[in-house]
Amino acid sequence: MAPSIAKVVGANARALRLGAEIKAERFAYEATSVGLPWTTGRVGDFEHGRIPPDLGTIYAAAVALGRLIGRPVTLAELLATGEPVAVNDALTIGATALLGEIVPVRGRLGDKGTLSATAVPVVRGRLGGKGTLSLTAVPVLETDYRMCRNIGVDRGTGVAAMVALWGRPFSAERDRRAGPDANAQRRGIVARALKAELKKAIADGND
Repeated sequence: MAPSIAKVVGANARALRLGAEIKAERFAYEATSVGLPWTTGRVGDFEHGRIPPDLGTIYAAAVALGRLIGRPVTLAELLATGEPVAVNDALTIGATALLGEIVPVRGRLGDKGTLSATAVPVVRGRLGGKGTLSLTAVPVLETDYRMCRNIGVDRGTGVAAMVALWGRPFSAERDRRAGPDANAQRRGIVARALKAELKKAIADGND
């Protein structure tokens, strides 16, 4: 029998927690700070798939785990599995379908569909002939969403424009151009240049 999404997410969260040698008590405390009023017992329920995980719960758990292990935890990591997954009693889907391999985009990038503004996957490469892009494991970070707000566009439009322009989200392109040893001033200069490029690309697409 295929595991449920709850079991997949819970098992992955547990593996991340144990791999970082983090006690359940610490996870419960951090989860509470992001709006999940969990006890250690509730952490156990989550990790063993006994809590139906809506998107808000999964996202908050990813944030809490990320804070504890010292790096962002993507939704893709929590949803990763190599076997079919039972969405409900009537629907079972393949692992790749769960994460999604093709993302339709909108605006000047394509007239059909929208790009999901999640923190999981992002795309690599350029648009194909039908306005689709393939996913990679590069995460969209809160920095990228702040840039969308800063230039006055919604997340889907902003992230789609980033991907079409650079093949990656703003944060990844900033780090690539600035280099690994860049100081705050250098990163700021690069960020302003990227912002200008992004605004122009979106404005050109709305002409």
